[in-house]
Amino acid sequence: MSLKGVAAAVLWTWAATFPSGGRASPRPVKLSLAQALRLAAGGSPDVAASSAGIAVARARRKAAFHLYFPSLKITGNLLYWDSDLPFDIPTIRSSPDCPLPAGCLSVFTDLFQDIKIRERFTAQISVQLVQPLTPLYSIH
Repeated sequence: MSLKGVAAAVLWTWAATFPSGGRASPRPVKLSLAQALRLAAGGSPDVAASSAGIAVARARRKAAFHLYFPSLKITGNLLYWDSDLPFDIPTIRSSPDCPLPAGCLSVFTDLFQDIKIRERFTAQISVQLVQPLTPLYSIH
C-alpha cells in the first residue's frame, strides 16, 4: 500500500471516531421531566402537524355551525346605454277593401306610439334569503 493510501485510511479512521468532525461534543445538560417534555414537544414535526389538524377541525366545526342560519344575498346592477331602444309601429292607413271603419285603425297606431323596449338607464336588483334544509339538525 502506498503512502497516500495509508494516509487516507488513517484520516477516515480518525474522522469516524469523532462524529462531530473532530470537535468536542457539547456538555450534556441536566433537564427536569417537564423541561424535557417541553423541549420535545416544541421541536417535533408530529406535534406541529397534530396542532395544525386540530386548527383545521375547529375551523370546519365553525364553518358547519353557520349552516344552521339563513344566508342573505343581495346583488344589483345599473347600466347606462348610449341610447334608448325605441319601438315604433308605422301608421296604418285604411284601404277601401278594409271592412273596418277608418277611425278604428288609428286607435292602434295611437296606442303603440313612443314605446321604448329599453330605457337609457336600466337597473336590476335581486334579494335572496335562503334557509338551508340540512341534515346537520340530526347531529345535535
